[in-house]
Amino acid sequence: SHPIARALHREHATLTPLVATVARDLDEMTEFCAGTLKPTNHHRSLLQQFSKNVVPAAWQRFPAMPGLAVAAWIGDLARRVGRAAALYKEPPARYHTTEVCLGMLLFPDAFITATRQTVARAFTWSLENLELSLALGSAGATDDKGFNVHGLTLEGAVFEGGRMRIPADVAETSDLPPSRLTWVQKETASKIKQDGKARMAFPLYLNGARTTVLCQIHFEVDEKVPSYVWYERGVCLVAWKGE
Repeated sequence: SHPIARALHREHATLTPLVATVARDLDEMTEFCAGTLKPTNHHRSLLQQFSKNVVPAAWQRFPAMPGLAVAAWIGDLARRVGRAAALYKEPPARYHTTEVCLGMLLFPDAFITATRQTVARAFTWSLENLELSLALGSAGATDDKGFNVHGLTLEGAVFEGGRMRIPADVAETSDLPPSRLTWVQKETASKIKQDGKARMAFPLYLNGARTTVLCQIHFEVDEKVPSYVWYERGVCLVAWKGE
């Protein structure tokens, strides 16, 4: 089967029972509070966690933004369900043109891996010989080597004139335009890097907590800025900053 179809099926297979669990727990807690349901230890545990505004452990089946209140977490889950349902309906022929919000996927790392497998299979290339690149603001292309993504945020720098620059505002954070993830052969990537322009690899984190790195992506940078400055500023991309 198609690698991306498998990745999306995993999303669907995780969300379906999770939504059922959340809906059942909320319905039963409503009955419990109304005095029409005899509580169990499970209900008491839920009540204790709700009273602290903590998401129940049984619901935490994917890496959400840390510290979300219960209501915010449910809202986040609802948005993920809506996006996943739309993606799940897409035929494989549209995978290269459909825009995907990486941060709203339950398992974005698996999706990125699936895109790599898809390109390797299409061009009979070795998986180990592929390198990931990101063309900011280039979404809309339809080639078989790339995939459109949106919702990314850049922290600690700005992207201007085709390269990373250090802004005057130390706390600079900017929403990036829809972009295109593309897999290229390492030989091609190596030739590009030999053009004499300064480049650095920056991490793409799952969310603003910066605890999970999805991948590293190379960008052209301002050659006047010492390499240690980029590290000191913690320049990175974030797939999901929350709503």
